[in-house]
Formats: sequence, C-alpha cells, structure tokens
Amino acid sequence: TKIHGTLGENDISYIIGLGNIYNNLNKPVEANKYLNKALDIYNSCQINSLDSIDLLLYIGNTYLRQKEYKKTEGAYLKALQIYRKKNLRNELYVVLHNNLGYLYYTQKFYSKAEKYYGHAMILGFEYNKFLGGLQENMGCLYCKTNSFDKAKECFIKSSNLAKQEYYYSLNYMTEYERELYWNKLKRSFDSTYPL
Repeated sequence: TKIHGTLGENDISYIIGLGNIYNNLNKPVEANKYLNKALDIYNSCQINSLDSIDLLLYIGNTYLRQKEYKKTEGAYLKALQIYRKKNLRNELYVVLHNNLGYLYYTQKFYSKAEKYYGHAMILGFEYNKFLGGLQENMGCLYCKTNSFDKAKECFIKSSNLAKQEYYYSLNYMTEYERELYWNKLKRSFDSTYPL
C-alpha cells in the first residue's frame, strides 16, 4: 500500500482522485466506494492527520448528499475526534463544526444544530473566516425555531459582516474591537455549549 507514489490501485492519491471524479459526476455511491477505500488505507497505516480529517469531511459531505445521516454523522464525529485527540485547530475545524450544525439542522435537531453553529461562529471569528455565512446559518436556524428577533439580528450581522469581509477585512480592526466582538460571541455560547 502506497500513500504517495506511482499510480496504482493502492495509491491513495489515485483512489481519492477516482472518488472525486465520481463525486463530480454526481455518483455519490461510487465516490464513497473509493473514498472509503482511501480511508481504510489511512486507517491501516494509523495516520490521524489533517489529510485524514479532510478525507473524513469529504466522505461525510458525500454521505450527506445521499441523505445517509448516520454515516455522515459518523464521518464528521470521527474527524472531530482526531482534532481533539491531536489537539489540532485550523480553518477545517470551523468547517467541521458548521457541517455538523447543518447535518443536525437538516434532521430538525435544532438544539444540536445551535450548539455546533455556535461553536463554528466562535471558531470562525478566531480564524477570521466564514463569519457572514455562519451568522446566516444561525439566522436560518432561528427562523425554523420561531426565534424571529434572534434571526433578524443574525441576518443583520451577516449582512454587515459580509460587507466588512469584502470591503474592510477584520484584520484591520483594532485589537480592542476584535477582543470585544470575540468576547461577546464567546459569552453567548460558552455558558450553554462549552467546547
């Protein structure tokens, strides 16, 4: 079994490539055949790295397209477990929390969705990524739960953040402004949903 090297049936890049081709052809069952084989190779080599997290996210997203929610949840939670075990943090960690929020939102498990969307928002601010979209997702959730005032607040923030992200990157906020905003987000979710 090769992790990198010449193309062959056990070369992981080749296998992932085939999975990507089938996924782009909207053939998720075939895609997962290859993606799961790639994951088996990763697991047999006992690699718990960012590559395996990326692969687990991709597999989970493919299962989500098939509406196989238990398999989606399994892939996402396994990725989350690797993050926690290795004490890793990066932008994919934000995406993973957002994807878990969306998975639970899709299944109408709104309190779980709120928990993961909330974590994604805190982490998104930490990495200065996806802030407008994360607020929008939370706004949609609040609409579904008839919390219209909260939804309105999220949509306004989303609109403002999208403008800020486009015209004025949060990197240019003063350290004080960033700290105030981050602490406000953190207080709103940490007390209810600790990381």
